[in-house]
Amino acid sequence: MATLVVTAVLVSVPSLFALVKQKNSGTQFFVVQGKGTADNVADGRRFRGQRDPLKIKGTLSLPPGTHSQPQKMSRLAIHFHTGPIGPTLSSVQLCDGANCKYRYVTNLKGDYSVRETLYTNGAQYGNVWIFNPPELVGPQFAVVLEVSFPGVIDEGTMPAKDLEFTLTSVDVDFPDARPIHMGKTKPELGANKTTLSASTLTAAAAGATITSIWPTGKAYFFKGSQYVRYDVKTDKADPDYPQPIAGHWPGFPPEFESGIDAEVMWNNGKVYFFKGDQYLRYDIASDKVDAGFPQPIVAHWPGLWSDHIDAGVVWPNGKAYFFRGNQYIRYDLATDKADPGYPQAISSHWKGFPKNFASGIDNVVVWNNGKAYFFKGRKLIRYDIATDKVDEGPVPIVRNWHGLW
Repeated sequence: MATLVVTAVLVSVPSLFALVKQKNSGTQFFVVQGKGTADNVADGRRFRGQRDPLKIKGTLSLPPGTHSQPQKMSRLAIHFHTGPIGPTLSSVQLCDGANCKYRYVTNLKGDYSVRETLYTNGAQYGNVWIFNPPELVGPQFAVVLEVSFPGVIDEGTMPAKDLEFTLTSVDVDFPDARPIHMGKTKPELGANKTTLSASTLTAAAAGATITSIWPTGKAYFFKGSQYVRYDVKTDKADPDYPQPIAGHWPGFPPEFESGIDAEVMWNNGKVYFFKGDQYLRYDIASDKVDAGFPQPIVAHWPGLWSDHIDAGVVWPNGKAYFFRGNQYIRYDLATDKADPGYPQAISSHWKGFPKNFASGIDNVVVWNNGKAYFFKGRKLIRYDIATDKVDEGPVPIVRNWHGLW
């Protein structure tokens, strides 16, 4: 069976429209679950609770002048403060009405009234989230916070400040805030891919996040000599796909046009495609393979296998993971070489992998929901990055990724 491969681009694109920052006061939030009290204070809303977690919910305000139409959210920040030993902000959940689709596990206490720390899916818990592509939010969009308290209010054994969680504000950035009108959307540049200028990529680098999604909200899947362009917003393949690799990926030599083994996007505006013992370096800005490629893997990837790589992906912890057969290698982006002690067995380190996935995978992709998806044959498993384990699957690809093979 031919291998399914996904291209990854790790940049975010600045909006051509003015950025709107919407501040939601903590006074807009209220208790929806758990035993606790709430009262307004000078800098927001103060919540007091028991040992059981307290859930706090608030509907977010859309930018003024948008007629309450859905808008794209690119950044979310939770500002609060607690006592030195607690309470703890233990999770943040995003909900569209009654439909709550994302839940980020956190572990924060102290003064975050002004302080901002980027959430990086388990490597470092934070109070700021960057969405690439932006998350579409509507008039019923809400944020639900889960707060854990270290003691009981009426015990009198702790200072009052250690039993109080004060939510100062929930801040949202809208990069393209404007009224939405029905009609055709602006067409993409070119028939199959959207190209980016070098200046756009340079400006975007500081705000890059780790996903396997192009800045246009598309992902690219490869199988044999064909590829599919997948739209993240509609959660399905675009019309008229699959199409041949040949003629659509400038600079691919014939052996790569017939199919690739694996690919991975690095933190330098390049995508690396692997085939046999060779690799290509594809430049995103110029939308073509760099001059002088292909080149041998063994000469440029210290500690990596010299040929036949099955899959590769960049993780949100500064590492890349490469897979071949039942083994994997952890590759450090900063030192540009494999970490010592690798390769190791997939079965020993990837929690919840079924036996057939531990024996080898076709590909892996990091999505914009804190999950990674591992593909094998006609099925896939979903891996939660924050908890570091499989949380769903195996399930059929065709049932969950509409329009793929």
